[in-house]
Amino acid sequence: MPFDPHSIEAKLALGRISPENMSKVAWDALEAGYDGPATRRMAAFENPTGFETDKILAAFMSETGLESVSKREAAVRMAYETVREILDGRKDPSPYFHFFYKLWVESDLVPDLQVIGNFDDAHSWLDAKEHKAYVWDQLLLFARNYENPED
Repeated sequence: MPFDPHSIEAKLALGRISPENMSKVAWDALEAGYDGPATRRMAAFENPTGFETDKILAAFMSETGLESVSKREAAVRMAYETVREILDGRKDPSPYFHFFYKLWVESDLVPDLQVIGNFDDAHSWLDAKEHKAYVWDQLLLFARNYENPED
């Protein structure tokens, strides 16, 4: 997987990258042209503990230009990435309803995620065709709002 700082920042903020996977992230960073002692050390770990990775995480982030983001921002970023994949036709939205709900909860119920975070519960009175149209409309609206926050 290519080194995507935007995505990695979000996953780190939400604890979605385990210590065991940090060496893979560091290898991706090296392949993307980032280099430094902490990046090389992180890449050299074979089966690291959280203590080991946490000890050099700040230096690794500095070397790779990663910034700390809030859980709210991280949840919105991760939701947007998934919404884009759904809208691009790469994923079916139904299996991601619970994923959106979890992101909404992890973000401390940020209003930006409320509609997509409630897909499981909301509008159960709609028939399947209406629900699908509603979901699609809300995904499009979420993506537009993320891409153009001032509109």
